[in-house]
Amino acid sequence: MKRNVLLLPLLIFLLIAAALLWQLARNAQGDDPTNLESALTGKPVPAFRLESLETPVSTMRRRC
Repeated sequence: MKRNVLLLPLLIFLLIAAALLWQLARNAQGDDPTNLESALTGKPVPAFRLESLETPVSTMRRRC
């Protein structure tokens, strides 16, 4: 039992290292993690009304 507890940090480290190496290999093959496709691309911004934080009386709007 004690030996299993002592091996637990090593096992966790090896799992994290394997995950990082797997991602590095994907990046080397051309997978770009910063390239995220958005579902909202090409769609108009919806109308909204936003109150100013500095002066709560004034509001900002996007008119359609």
